[in-house]
Amino acid sequence: ILILKSFTVFKLIMVIKKKLQLNHTEAIYLFANNTLLHAEQTLEEVYQKYAAEDKFLHLGYCEYPTFGAEQ
Repeated sequence: ILILKSFTVFKLIMVIKKKLQLNHTEAIYLFANNTLLHAEQTLEEVYQKYAAEDKFLHLGYCEYPTFGAEQ
């Protein structure tokens, strides 16, 4: 996904949740280099700190049922 560098991690999470068609009881957590990203960080900040040698930003995510959902 190509995203504006001014996007926050929170906005990216919302885009991913929409693409994966997750409901409101499922949370997504984003990681870069095994570090949990904060919702208020911009993607530019994340890129500057965690970009790989290939100049790409590789992110991982964890999906977790939350907000009162049963596992």
